[in-house]
Amino acid sequence: TILLTLAVTLPASAEDPTAKQGKGPVGFEQALKELAKGNARFVDGKSIHPHESIDWRHALEGGQHPFAVVVGCSDSRVIPELIFDQGLGDLFVIRVAGNIVDTDVAASVEYAVDHLGTQLVVVMGHSHCGAVTATIDHFTSIEGEPAEVVSLLNMIEPAIIGIPQDLPREQR
Repeated sequence: TILLTLAVTLPASAEDPTAKQGKGPVGFEQALKELAKGNARFVDGKSIHPHESIDWRHALEGGQHPFAVVVGCSDSRVIPELIFDQGLGDLFVIRVAGNIVDTDVAASVEYAVDHLGTQLVVVMGHSHCGAVTATIDHFTSIEGEPAEVVSLLNMIEPAIIGIPQDLPREQR
């Protein structure tokens, strides 16, 4: 399950590399509408996989102008470009297990906003996150996780503090 569900529609537009590429930033309201439109196609099973043509790819050689930043989990089941039915150059995606925001993630968001003119930042969560489950397991029964994984789990831990331990696992 995706935490973010949008239900805004936008009139269809032709695949025009100059529509978003090289014409300056798209406002956050238009960007939100584009995401909603793409998500509706994905949910309905009618994805069009836009912006993959050779002409579009060549237009991107001149620079990128993504219309939205998406911060999401690394989980292979929640790929922003697919969930929002977007193509090359449309989204500036930052993915990390557990959807944590550290200095590098925050700097990547700032880069997209400051240097690429992106005006919409979306933090996309999802259910059944393996990193969150691993955090719950790690702090209820300590096992030998590698130091790098423990570091990640420590960053997720504040988000799970206070969750009643007697809740069924799927509700935590």
